[in-house]
Amino acid sequence: MKIVAIVLNVLLIGFTVMVTMTDGPAVQTGSIVFSFMLVLIPTLNVIVISRSGVKGGRYSSPRAGMKIMTIVCNIVLLASVCWALIDQYPHPKESGLLEFELLAILTPLLSMAVILLRGPKRLVPEPPHKIE
Repeated sequence: MKIVAIVLNVLLIGFTVMVTMTDGPAVQTGSIVFSFMLVLIPTLNVIVISRSGVKGGRYSSPRAGMKIMTIVCNIVLLASVCWALIDQYPHPKESGLLEFELLAILTPLLSMAVILLRGPKRLVPEPPHKIE
């Protein structure tokens, strides 16, 4: 699930950059902020998700404050995506619009799930060795 979340975040960044390059940069303040959020928050997700895991037999994780900040950013991004979908209704018939909308909704949801559910791996301890 961790790898899927990272791939979705990278795809969202790439898709956002591609749309910005083809359609031109946004001119309205809300759209500019939304475009930056669609790049910066997935980048933060990739950093936080990729830093959690088992390293050298010990579980390492980003600090709790960083995780909470990332969760809050994802909630804000999800609310912004919903705002954009409602504000721009009816949507123009462009190729890739439905895929972009699904990606923009699923990415923060999956990222939050991975960040919240990633915990120390339950490793079965080895029995102690008997010294003779």
